[in-house]
Amino acid sequence: MGYHNKCKQTTRRNDRFPKFIKKLNDEIKRDEARAKLTDFLKKLQQKRAAQQWINIVENLLPQMKSELEELGPVPPVNKSVDVIQYAINFFDIVSHYQDMLEEGRINFFATPSLEETLIKLNEGIFRAGRHAPEDRISTKGVGYIPHWNLSKFGESVTEENVFFGPDIMQPQRPASYWVKLPKNKKNKISIPLSKAYAKGVVHSASPLIWATDAMVKYGGVRFFCVSVRKDILEATDLIIANGTAAAEKFLV
Repeated sequence: MGYHNKCKQTTRRNDRFPKFIKKLNDEIKRDEARAKLTDFLKKLQQKRAAQQWINIVENLLPQMKSELEELGPVPPVNKSVDVIQYAINFFDIVSHYQDMLEEGRINFFATPSLEETLIKLNEGIFRAGRHAPEDRISTKGVGYIPHWNLSKFGESVTEENVFFGPDIMQPQRPASYWVKLPKNKKNKISIPLSKAYAKGVVHSASPLIWATDAMVKYGGVRFFCVSVRKDILEATDLIIANGTAAAEKFLV
């Protein structure tokens, strides 16, 4: 290869080097721009999530808490019809606020100290809220059965879209059936019972009892309302008291 050819090759390499440097710098600038855009979008998303969280903590939860407190305590177990009516009102309140939440739940937001409390609250809303007819819940002794609140999104919860029965091994019927069921011998049933002792499990049966009373006492309607309402109110109190501070730093 002659001297002139070598010079030409060296010149071409020297000409390409500035182009390579320019291309490299351009890529670095694009990467920096992408990183800035990603960071901006992340902060924007965090700000939006913080605003949603604060709205839930300062508006939605206090309203739901107020309505649940106004509903008052669950009637005694010997007031079966009142307990069922109470359950319907309880489900209606929770379902109304469930509809306002994205995917029916409160999304976790930068509050590690409240994570368990939020899980408890979401669980309470889920249990008392709306369910599809095909949804099932596992129960002790009866197996997988439908949920009670089968109302649809946006509906008021009434005697016609709340269903009981499988919990006491009876056909699934609307609440209106149970509250109007005549108190006669024909509508009395016996519930299988079992009690665990150190030496084993003793099986027995309840005395004959009006089916609606059985639904409230043995089907767990009253216990459900007492425990889930308590869980929701306790969790709501903690989140209302402590939830805003964690989100405010993302609004700066």
